[in-house]
Amino acid sequence: MGSFLLISPPKAAKVREDFKFEVRPEAGWISSIRLEALPHAKHGGSIVRGNGQSAMVQLSAALRGDKKKETPLAIAEGRSRPEG
Repeated sequence: MGSFLLISPPKAAKVREDFKFEVRPEAGWISSIRLEALPHAKHGGSIVRGNGQSAMVQLSAALRGDKKKETPLAIAEGRSRPEG
């Protein structure tokens, strides 16, 4: 669908940052949502902005119908694969 690059400096340590992305897929079924953290040159080849050593990511998803009401989606499986 697309990609997003966060280039703003991170907030202070231990400060939660929320990012909301909206997509409008074509009609039909969505069988999966894939989130990948990829290294980028703007971050010194890291996936973490600034001088951070790690980051926590919590994914949530919802559907919004014609009445603009959001229906949260359950995340059935989440996996993290270490590099290497």
